[in-house]
Amino acid sequence: DKLEAVRSAPVAVLLAPAGGGKTFVAIQRVVEALHEAIDATVLFVARNEALALFFCKWLVVASRKSAEHVVERVQVLVAPFSSGPRRVHVEVAGGRRRLVFGNSRADAATYALIVIDEAHHLVGDSSLRSELTKLGAAESSLLFLGDASQATAAILSPDEIAHSLVELPQEQDVVVATLSEVVRST
Repeated sequence: DKLEAVRSAPVAVLLAPAGGGKTFVAIQRVVEALHEAIDATVLFVARNEALALFFCKWLVVASRKSAEHVVERVQVLVAPFSSGPRRVHVEVAGGRRRLVFGNSRADAATYALIVIDEAHHLVGDSSLRSELTKLGAAESSLLFLGDASQATAAILSPDEIAHSLVELPQEQDVVVATLSEVVRST
């Protein structure tokens, strides 16, 4: 139900506690976006490289395709955001394959979907907002992932998370979907 809600929305905020399934839903949405158009490119935004690589690893698993095939259509944007989006590629060293980031800024792309992870921590980040403006984020489908229990008191409603990071028209509808049960087990 939550995947359907975010699938049909040009701008969506998915809220859940840690372990609630935000990443799982986002990965399913990215796989769909990549299947919808053979030339689609997706941007994944995260505060750090480890989180972005974790996402890319699970994206490869969920897509059931080779890592090379999946990551050639995914770009990541991590702090410092002013460095711009980077490509992810597979590196082979000592017989082992691993995902790594390219060293240079990725070529400009039009994104079919932009996923912003831990958006509750990025609210009002001016460097991210500036980079997303340069990338034309308002023209892409947007999926913001957040934990309402960690959002700042200054944010009065979930749609303000989206408006604080991307310059959206005031009348832009923002679909809010909430997952309330923790499904992760240690």
